[in-house]
Amino acid sequence: MKKRSAPKSILNLQKNLLSDVRDRKTSLTNRIVPGGKLTAKKAIRIYQQGYVVRLTDAIAANYKALWYALGDKKFFKLCEDYRAAHPSTTYNLNKYGDKLPAFVAKKFPKLPYLHHLAKFEWLLFEVFNAAEKDAAFDLSKVDAEKDLFVFQPSVQLFSSPFRIYDLWRNRKKLPKGYSPKNFNSDEFVLLYKYRHGHYFAVLTLNQFSILHLLLKGKTITQAIVAAGKKAAISEKEVSELFSLIASPGVVASVNHSPAG
Repeated sequence: MKKRSAPKSILNLQKNLLSDVRDRKTSLTNRIVPGGKLTAKKAIRIYQQGYVVRLTDAIAANYKALWYALGDKKFFKLCEDYRAAHPSTTYNLNKYGDKLPAFVAKKFPKLPYLHHLAKFEWLLFEVFNAAEKDAAFDLSKVDAEKDLFVFQPSVQLFSSPFRIYDLWRNRKKLPKGYSPKNFNSDEFVLLYKYRHGHYFAVLTLNQFSILHLLLKGKTITQAIVAAGKKAAISEKEVSELFSLIASPGVVASVNHSPAG
């Protein structure tokens, strides 16, 4: 049976109502029959307020540290500007705000750390919503020259010229002027999820480089040799990195090379 499409007049009404809600207009007051004691204008205003609240809540849920850093006035102004530049186009608001880090970079060019903070928080969202796979592997049986790690979907790497992870951990102190020591210094962090909880590990530059190559599909030997061409790597760095890789929640499996 052929599915009947909605009459064009109804679709036009829906589009016009959406336009009124987004642009805070009341052009449809003569086409609306409000319920109860509401006037048509007040009915539209309710939709407009609900739209603003829902989108603002969707942003605030994923950018709490940014909210602490900016304060109420600047954060809500940011949300207002973002809504205007990026109106919602779907019923699912789960990922609304995905373009906010880039938007923050343009909005606050003299405060570049805010962009990195927003980027870090969106990465947290992606880690939290990633799938978790059953894992079973023995690191001692991995062939460093041939085998490849298959990482969990939640594994993410973050780098910044600021100590953003420290800033995020102390986000509730930001309204009181908190700033990490040596804030303007490079930071490298591994993020992953295990049993629905976030996990973090601060890395050295060498560890970050090796792990980045492993995530790209390089063998252990290939990754260490390539990273070692840029800087000297200590045995301690390698040992600590592979202890971390062996932690639950990081590697899903190992693609073993055929015996030969």
